[in-house]
Amino acid sequence: MSRETPERVMAYLKHYASWALNRQDGERRRRWTSHGSTRWLWEPDNVDRAIDYVLNQQGAPMAMYRLARHWAEAVEPSRAVK
Repeated sequence: MSRETPERVMAYLKHYASWALNRQDGERRRRWTSHGSTRWLWEPDNVDRAIDYVLNQQGAPMAMYRLARHWAEAVEPSRAVK
């Protein structure tokens, strides 16, 4: 949950991801498009569907790193999928 607008959250995430990738690669380069989707995700199901869209419904599967078995587990451990 964030008090920031979706546009601001996207900007923060792009900034952090760029910083981390630049640090790992040792090079600075443009990595993102000029904008992105800034829909509000009010319910857990909205988040699940957005993640599914990004990972599975845009052509060839993307590489991904799973921090937790389910996004909710990382945010709220009591919601862990058993």
